[in-house]
Formats: sequence, structure tokens, C-alpha cells
Amino acid sequence: MKKQLNSILEQLRSIRLQNYGVVGYQKRCQDIMLQDIPIELFELWYNPNIVSFRNLSKNSKVSISEIDIYELSPLILDEVYLLTRLEIIFSSLLNTNRKEDC
Repeated sequence: MKKQLNSILEQLRSIRLQNYGVVGYQKRCQDIMLQDIPIELFELWYNPNIVSFRNLSKNSKVSISEIDIYELSPLILDEVYLLTRLEIIFSSLLNTNRKEDC
């Protein structure tokens, strides 16, 4: 059971890091200088008071294999919650061909 939860958490973190970070935003909007980041996205990246990239990245410094099984479920739920919110924002950003709307 713990191995399955570890694997799920690892996959969710990987998806978040590969698709919804600064580089993902830059690729989507070609906003290399990060001058037009939507406020909601900035909050999801850096706000220390909500479930954000910043807070979940603090947790990722601990090896997934070292996390207690009872801590895994809340971490997985936080990842799913953040991924859902990021997906909503990123889906509203237009393709790189329409940078003026990002």
C-alpha cells in the first residue's frame, strides 16, 4: 500500500514540476521575462499561506520513501488540489501563438 501511495505522490509531483512551473508558463505564453503572470498563478506558485508550489516544494525535500504512510494521503490530496487549480489557470492561457492574450 505504501509503495503505491509513494508512486502516486511521485507521479503527481512530476506532472506539477514538468508542466505547471515557471518554464511551463514561459513555453505556453512566451513570456520569458515573466512580466505578464496572472495574479492567481503567481499566488499558486509563491503564496506561503495556501497550498502552493512553494509549500509543496518544501515537502519534496524529504524523500518520498521516508514519509510516513499517514502523511502520504494529505500530501496526495494537496498535490491533486494544486494540480486542479493550476490546470484551470493554464487551460485559460492561450497557445504560444497568441502571446498577447497570456
